[in-house]
Amino acid sequence: TQVPTFSVEVVSTLGAGDVFHGALVAALADIIHFPMPYAANATAALSCRVLDGRGAIPTLSELNAFLASQPDPSAASSDLT
Repeated sequence: TQVPTFSVEVVSTLGAGDVFHGALVAALADIIHFPMPYAANATAALSCRVLDGRGAIPTLSELNAFLASQPDPSAASSDLT
């Protein structure tokens, strides 16, 4: 699967993997309504904006707004499922 990356100002990657996996579970539970790896990648990227591993984990509203502002994921790759 190819998943686009997201440009954020990275302060620390501490916890990004854990956040990525949590977002995968949220997407599987149909809480996040964007393609699963795309949403998980965005969630992990947003979590890297502060030094600690939890302070910038996005809320669902923040994640949805961020993803809505990005180019259409299906245009980047046809294999996002």
